Amino acid sequence: MIRYRVRHRTTYRYLQEVSYSQHLLHLEPRETQQQRVLESRVAVTPAPAERQRRRDGFGNVAEWMTLDEVHGELEILAESRVEAAAPAPRHPALSLPWEATRRALEGAADEAAREAVPFLFDSPYVRFQSDLAGYAAASFPAGRPVMAGAVDLMGRIHRGSRYD
Repeated sequence: MIRYRVRHRTTYRYLQEVSYSQHLLHLEPRETQQQRVLESRVAVTPAPAERQRRRDGFGNVAEWMTLDEVHGELEILAESRVEAAAPAPRHPALSLPWEATRRALEGAADEAAREAVPFLFDSPYVRFQSDLAGYAAASFPAGRPVMAGAVDLMGRIHRGSRYD
């Protein structure tokens, strides 16, 4: 186990004072099989008039806050202590064939499988495009282990793309 202390500061300095602002924060770590949250807090200056915390669809802490007093600067300080274990090594060649993985997602009986289901559909930002599916298909011939195909696809994207 490794213990981490994570500190994140966000400071907004407005060109002129504002009388009202709303913010959505995703600054607190979540518990996972490999990570335990020992302590987490988010301090906001000036103090918000309203704060609401809940979990988003992925299990992350999301916090909505409203400031309704005049302010020219806003500071958000998130501090956490977490304990993390290295994940068990995964061998791409030993993963299920991609077709079996697809069938497992169609039934989505366990929580881990259900977490992947939203990624099977279009998002507001990315629509299905057959040319993308065709590009990915080269990494997933029949029977190929899904992780081996994913590693191959990531390598092809890396080699064939240029950051601009």
